[in-house]
Amino acid sequence: MAARVNEGAEVLTHVIEQLSAEFGDRVDRATIRRIATQEVALFENAKVRTHVQVIAWRLARARLSARLGSQGTPEALAG
Repeated sequence: MAARVNEGAEVLTHVIEQLSAEFGDRVDRATIRRIATQEVALFENAKVRTHVQVIAWRLARARLSARLGSQGTPEALAG
């Protein structure tokens, strides 16, 4: 159980780092963390965890991209 918690924390950290590198100049860190946490949490009980990091990153990235594209301003992402 502890190994899964550590692995989940590592996955979340990597996803946040990747998203921050891409969106950090347009989206506040708290929003990136919130969205990444939500997407990683979807796979909390996944039996096969091989691609959790990349899938969670892609889902979070799609959400951030869509919100930036449809709402226009980074301030709109805070909600």
